[in-house]
Amino acid sequence: MMAMIIQETTVVQPIATNQYNLFTAMGSPTRPLAVICILNAAMTSNAIGTPAFATGSGWAAGTQIIVINNSTVTGATGSTGSNGSGTVGSTGTGGAGGAGGASDAAALDAPAGSAGATGGSATATDGATGGTGGPAFQASYRIALVNNGSITRGGGGNGGTGGGPFAGGAGGGGGGGGGGGTLVYQDPGPAYSSGFNGGRGGDGITNAGRVTPGTPGAGWGYGGNGGAAANAGTAGISGFSSGAGYPPTLYVGKNGGAGGVAGAAGATASGSGGATGPNGNAINGTSNITYAVTGTITGAIT
Repeated sequence: MMAMIIQETTVVQPIATNQYNLFTAMGSPTRPLAVICILNAAMTSNAIGTPAFATGSGWAAGTQIIVINNSTVTGATGSTGSNGSGTVGSTGTGGAGGAGGASDAAALDAPAGSAGATGGSATATDGATGGTGGPAFQASYRIALVNNGSITRGGGGNGGTGGGPFAGGAGGGGGGGGGGGTLVYQDPGPAYSSGFNGGRGGDGITNAGRVTPGTPGAGWGYGGNGGAAANAGTAGISGFSSGAGYPPTLYVGKNGGAGGVAGAAGATASGSGGATGPNGNAINGTSNITYAVTGTITGAIT
């Protein structure tokens, strides 16, 4: 008479845990078994690529498995996207100083300093999209499933925060006005003789917190100082005047130039937040599953 082969039946009731693998939990058996796995506690995952519950693989031929889910099986939430970044704008170039006023009788007042350049625009990048959520349930071996509870995919991760806001660069300082020239009238003598040129205005270019100063003119018409970043330059000093009745020579100073205006600040920039990542699957390996009771399944089944 032939001997009968009777399969050993094992009932497993795992406690609440993360990334439960039935095959591993049973010690990787090498003989065929009849397994009844009853889930009365929550199965979760904190590892995005690993399901909350997995049958595992490597079962001996002839093994029969029934999984009864009376609780919740939930996949891991995807990772948060990386945050955006950016840079502040560069400081605008300072304006050039005005030229010193000339000392000839036809000369007009000294020229103004040039305006500073607009500051550079800031840059910012968007936050990255969140990561894909993890699977909840994976069947790598044929089973019967009685789902009295719920099986829920891992949600996609939050998008990263957009970079910024980053400030635009400060406008360049205005150039200093040119110093006024000085005309010289002699009595007795020609109606006019050569006078003194005014000094050049300073450039509005910052250098370790300092600006280029204006230069002195020979006729006391100093050039104005350049402005620091975001500041106007100062006006040039008018040439020397002696006033009426100052024999035998009369000094007539021309007006100094106005200081250049500061440049406008550059544009600010802010990145947008990243999108939420895709959801994970509720079940992987559905071709290995015979559904006795479907229950509540949230997410894709593949």
